[in-house]
Amino acid sequence: MDIFEIGEAVRLKRKELGYTQHRLAQLSGMSRTRINQMETGQAFDMKLHSVASILDALGMSFRISDARDSRPVYEDIRKESEDGSPGLG
Repeated sequence: MDIFEIGEAVRLKRKELGYTQHRLAQLSGMSRTRINQMETGQAFDMKLHSVASILDALGMSFRISDARDSRPVYEDIRKESEDGSPGLG
């Protein structure tokens, strides 16, 4: 996932919750300008704790994992289950 995808996910969740950028800024402790930069993919210098603050204010999180880790995540298992593909049982 890149900064553009993260920004889009933040924008969609913010709108889903009915928050304005100003409200999300208040909840996250960030400026409205930084929220806008994140949503438009212009926040190339944003610190990890700032991203975490915004995600937390929206009830979201991110996961860091080893790219070589081949264990399925919940979303993969659920999709396989819905598709009728083999899963974990």
